[in-house]
Amino acid sequence: MTVSNERDEMIKLVHEHASFLGYYDGKIDLSKDINDFSSVYESNCTLTANAPLWGTEVGEEKPVPIDEVRKTLQGMLRFMTPDRHDMHLAINDAPNDESGTKQLCLYFVVKMKIKVMPCFYAMKVPLLFLVSFTESSSADGQLRISEINEWPADSPESGEKLLTERLGWPTAKFEKYENFGAAS
Repeated sequence: MTVSNERDEMIKLVHEHASFLGYYDGKIDLSKDINDFSSVYESNCTLTANAPLWGTEVGEEKPVPIDEVRKTLQGMLRFMTPDRHDMHLAINDAPNDESGTKQLCLYFVVKMKIKVMPCFYAMKVPLLFLVSFTESSSADGQLRISEINEWPADSPESGEKLLTERLGWPTAKFEKYENFGAAS
């Protein structure tokens, strides 16, 4: 697969992830499970919210299976509406390590509205949304999302610094990107 095709495939998989988690319509269909999305995720795919995001304490970060994340989000979406603002995209085309993991990172600001008070943002959370991809363990060998991490970041610039200084990217440059349910 060429670099351009891999980039397109990573973006397509994140789009499918966004759809699966209700980014576009605020709805999550719990009649489907992770096996219904085997073309998107590795079966053991998890999401980790790194401290202090979402009330996570340092040292208490735990990977949560995507199906559990969906159930939690579905309950939250009954009362709140997340808007994603100031979205930026960076892709690390080079594998991060000998495992062959490739990564796509989004920076955005989640602004949460309470549904009964739609003119008021109850919460504002700037973050990095770091998606790791590996070649599928299935026979097709296509890319799949293997892991997702959310990291606190005040700006795209602080996100670039986190990616290069702490998370092993050789370089990182965010570009403005309006997709995956971005409001602005």
